[in-house]
Amino acid sequence: RGLGDVYKRQIHAIITSNSYKSAIIKTIKAGGCNCSRANFVGAYFAALKPESIPSHWIRRTLPAKNILKYINS
Repeated sequence: RGLGDVYKRQIHAIITSNSYKSAIIKTIKAGGCNCSRANFVGAYFAALKPESIPSHWIRRTLPAKNILKYINS
């Protein structure tokens, strides 16, 4: 697999998902080196639709709480 396949998987997750959660889950289930893909896809949806990040995921992640507090101030 070449570098193009990585980008195709990221773009596929973005254009076929309507929320942060669905895009992340799709990316993880795709397997392979999904950490960097999930990072990219998550950053995209966090910028586009920050309200789509599941609140229970945020509550369990201290850095996410701090980042959202900074963004909303």
